[in-house]
Amino acid sequence: MTIQRRVPKNRVATIVMASFGAAGSLLLLSGAGQSPPADQSATVQQVARDALIAEQTSFMPASLSNLDLPEAKQLTSGQSELLGKVPSVIANGPTAKDIATASIRGRDEINRLFTKSAAVKQLQQQGDVIASLNAHDDPNTRPLGGGVSKVVWDQITLTPDTAILRGTTVFWAELAQRDDQTGKWSVARPSNECTIDMTLIQVSPGVWKVSEYTWHFTAAGEP
Repeated sequence: MTIQRRVPKNRVATIVMASFGAAGSLLLLSGAGQSPPADQSATVQQVARDALIAEQTSFMPASLSNLDLPEAKQLTSGQSELLGKVPSVIANGPTAKDIATASIRGRDEINRLFTKSAAVKQLQQQGDVIASLNAHDDPNTRPLGGGVSKVVWDQITLTPDTAILRGTTVFWAELAQRDDQTGKWSVARPSNECTIDMTLIQVSPGVWKVSEYTWHFTAAGEP
């Protein structure tokens, strides 16, 4: 899930980029005459984690994600700080080469971690995200990175060839945004609480891919 919302004046746009790594309750269900192995939960959680990270960060040009901004180190959720020295990649946007490289990397990761039909859907959604990284399309916002502050899996249901994960997490993002009136850049770290539903299938022995993935804002997380 990547959320980009242009907002007026000094309000900060919300960009959510996610990763996670914790588990809640586990339900093992037998099927096809056999039960899922005990370590299957750890495997599917790792694949789910990799899929979320790939979806959110693989398409981001390294020239933006590798920035080391002193102002960002002091931020907490919901805060923003004016940038003293504005790096040229923020002021001018990533190059076409940076965007193309990130696009190839992102597509490879999505295809590796999602089933064919799920990958098509994810790549269609990422089209707008990639376009927004181009300075000519969105000159006032630069996504810089993101992560997760917590995740609680309410239930993980496993059969030998299917895994269903459901939980709640708080995603955070780091972004730079230019004020339309003053022209000054600031860095911010918004966050949103969301529910996650994810289904994975075992496409070959030991190889799992995400076949379905949806998210929704919780009442507390709605921007």
